[in-house]
Amino acid sequence: MALICASLAGERPEDILKAASGIEADLIEVRADRLTRCTREEVHSLVSELKKRASPGIILTVRSSDEGGSFKGSEEERRDIILGSLHLADMVDIELRAAIRDEIVEAARANGVEVIVSYHDFERTPSKEDITALFEEEAGAGADYAKAAFMARSPGDVLELLRAAEEASKRMRVVAISMGELGRISRIAAPIFGSRIVYAAAGEATAPGQLSLEDTAAILEALGVRG
Repeated sequence: MALICASLAGERPEDILKAASGIEADLIEVRADRLTRCTREEVHSLVSELKKRASPGIILTVRSSDEGGSFKGSEEERRDIILGSLHLADMVDIELRAAIRDEIVEAARANGVEVIVSYHDFERTPSKEDITALFEEEAGAGADYAKAAFMARSPGDVLELLRAAEEASKRMRVVAISMGELGRISRIAAPIFGSRIVYAAAGEATAPGQLSLEDTAAILEALGVRG
């Protein structure tokens, strides 16, 4: 069964707090890298306020510009921002290739926070075998959820991702996403093939091909794969 995650992005903390108010989702992803002032203090204040409001489970994400995010500071700065709020989150997302990955995974373990180890390619989709190997590498790096997102250039690309998700989900918790217009169907189909988290837009989309939170919830409930 899949969890629905509402991705929240805004230039100001108050934009994210407003979007989170009364939201109906299993999780919310705080895309802190989209904040105009993405500082340790600003992010801590935002996540603390969300926690006080008894929001859904919080995924803390400070996505690097190398993988489609907006954070342009150093890795040391990004590490300090994440570590400053990590203890307040339920999950943290860190990229497989990030230089700070192991530090974040270790800190998450110490704080009882689950880890999403992720990989994003906005250009192409590799073969099923390569995607499966990537999931395995993420699991080996300490992922509680192994996440892979690839740009779909053909319907066959979506099928490669779904086949990889179906195979890998027998051994680990995976999150599989095909991005772009051709990949939109994966937002609904991937849970049927074992993907555990579905990201949806609560306002502005945070990735190419995201469906709205309302549409995602209605379709997944109709298919019986939300839970």
